[in-house]
Amino acid sequence: MILYYDGHCALCHSAVKFVLLHDVRQSFQFAPLKGELARTRLPASLPNTMVVETAERSLLTHSSAWIYILERLDGRWKLAARALSIIPRPVRDAGYRIVASSRRILGRPELTCPVLPSELRSRFLP
Repeated sequence: MILYYDGHCALCHSAVKFVLLHDVRQSFQFAPLKGELARTRLPASLPNTMVVETAERSLLTHSSAWIYILERLDGRWKLAARALSIIPRPVRDAGYRIVASSRRILGRPELTCPVLPSELRSRFLP
């Protein structure tokens, strides 16, 4: 499973750090949306948002991507995924877009970009 993220977005960097912290099974790998892998595997028509490529190679965006991520994390995050999935998708996605629209005021990515320990570097793709 691959989480594609905006490499120039502080909110996206925080999201990647969140997944790294809570993904104890190390299920997810990460790749920048403007990276080599994204150019070869993602359609150009996708919106500018985080994208999850599932194990089955389906692409998920917006709140559906986050529900998928949370379902695969341990503990209370599975419960959060269930709670979110009850909300109709258009409402969930509207909330996602509101949060995403404020991402420019949440900090500069160079201040939030993780410095990767060597054991995590293999989880980041070009």
